[in-house]
Amino acid sequence: MVSTNSDSAPPATASTGTAAGVDGATANRISAFRLRSSDQSAAVLGSESKGNFWLWDAQSVFDLTHPPTRTSEPVQPRLTLQCALTPVAIDPAKTALVIIDMQNYNMSSALGNHVQAYRDDEANILAHALPAAQQIDPSHRPDVRFHKNRNSGLCDKSSPVLAQFLARQGIRTLLFAGLCVMGTLQDASLKGFDCILLKDGCGTNRPSSPS
Repeated sequence: MVSTNSDSAPPATASTGTAAGVDGATANRISAFRLRSSDQSAAVLGSESKGNFWLWDAQSVFDLTHPPTRTSEPVQPRLTLQCALTPVAIDPAKTALVIIDMQNYNMSSALGNHVQAYRDDEANILAHALPAAQQIDPSHRPDVRFHKNRNSGLCDKSSPVLAQFLARQGIRTLLFAGLCVMGTLQDASLKGFDCILLKDGCGTNRPSSPS
């Protein structure tokens, strides 16, 4: 589990879905890939030559386990998540749970914070996300905390340490939870990470949000 905290990050609207989010560009291409790959065992999305690709199989599952090549043996163990639009398979050894801004500045009632959505997110993270992350991690990696001084925990100039840490650990897939997550999620996507937004683990204090 990776935790990032800041002192004054503005709130961001949390996405919601059936179980997790799917990148918008990917969602727009799902139907096209179903048609294009109906006669193939797996379609490649991305660059196989650069080692950065997904596989989409005939069972409508996006394979985010990042095998060496499209013809390699399936990566095991793997975990399948039922996302809003399509299931995705991930490799637990290449996955990190990233929890953003769950800290006293946002959570403490002594500081005047009484947003119920934040309390609900905290309860879900403690009851479900953390135990699941600890259970599926085959290497039992310790929790790590990073400080950020911008809305994004992956801003190159202000917070390069998190990206460097994830690269050293061989992390390819990030599961996002917490508060003000969109800045970090967007930068993570631009850096080539596979990003999954946990629907009931992200909150905002904006009244228009269902969270």
